[in-house]
Amino acid sequence: MSEWRKPHGSDDEFRAAVEERAGSELLGENDAENADCVLVWWRAEDGDLLDTLVDATGAMAEGGMIWLLTPKTGREGYVEPGDIAEAVPTAGLAQTMGPRRPPCPRMP
Repeated sequence: MSEWRKPHGSDDEFRAAVEERAGSELLGENDAENADCVLVWWRAEDGDLLDTLVDATGAMAEGGMIWLLTPKTGREGYVEPGDIAEAVPTAGLAQTMGPRRPPCPRMP
């Protein structure tokens, strides 16, 4: 698994749980290895979501996925659903909805 844009407020408890289930530390944004799952922490003020999603697809292994993690409605950095709905298909991805804190599908 790979993690992008962590510095601005990721959930350390969530990260630790993902690493524990995966049995390894999360790769960083600059690691050359492709990952089955890329976690992208995103806030409204982070710039161009489309560019980041396109870049993140390059970090995915074939058949991999991206989890776009955003602040809840009403919190600082909240991302409008329309912004996500516009960027996702343009990046060649399909938008799905999952549980609030989904388990990574390729973990034991």
